Amino acid sequence: MNVLVTGAASGLGEALARRAQARSRHVIGLDRAWPEGDQPNDKIIRLTRDLADLKPGDPITDILEHAPYVTVILNAAISATGPFETIPEAVHRRVTDVNLTAPVLIIKRLLEANALPPGASIVLVSSLSVRTGYPGAASYAASKAALASLGTSMRRLLKWEGIHVMTVFPGPMRTAQAERHAPPDAKAESRMDPDAVARNLYFQLDRRFAEFVPGTQNQLVSASAKLAPGLFDRIMRKIIYDKLDRSVY
Repeated sequence: MNVLVTGAASGLGEALARRAQARSRHVIGLDRAWPEGDQPNDKIIRLTRDLADLKPGDPITDILEHAPYVTVILNAAISATGPFETIPEAVHRRVTDVNLTAPVLIIKRLLEANALPPGASIVLVSSLSVRTGYPGAASYAASKAALASLGTSMRRLLKWEGIHVMTVFPGPMRTAQAERHAPPDAKAESRMDPDAVARNLYFQLDRRFAEFVPGTQNQLVSASAKLAPGLFDRIMRKIIYDKLDRSVY
């Protein structure tokens, strides 16, 4: 049984790929670059592709040749942080292309090719920013919110095909990407371990959950943003936005 994981070279994607291997799945990992000298084993096939370059009509033959898939985890994402107007328009568009357009096109092609048998699952990795807002990365938050909306609609559509769709809303994790985009004095130890998120994700996936926020602390943050949005906005500005001393993309 094959599992597709996008953004599988590092961070959460790497943890998801490793755990899929531990579950005796053959993993098709996709990323725009892979670590040099790190050789694949017999349970993973590594595809190199920049999802920003995925265009309508792309046959994605590299992905489809390994079908059918029992699980497809659309995890790859990029961000752009800093004052909104200082980030080039092309960067805002690239964020949307990778985080939203690519998942839409991949799902469409997989369905066209009947590459997802009944009982298969699609996992969309959204973000806690959908619940809280992210004033320092508005286009990232917007793309992740749209991805979550896609998940809601596709879940209702595909349930009649016997295909499950789950949306995950992880908060900050101890990854290179989070470190790159974090404010200068952010404490990495307060972020979740990607492997813990991956473990939780598969636990919920096995139980066919529709949506979930990994981690008790992140669940409390999500609830606080809903119950006291004004206060939460002030906190977010103080601990994140006001500390962003540069644009990163």
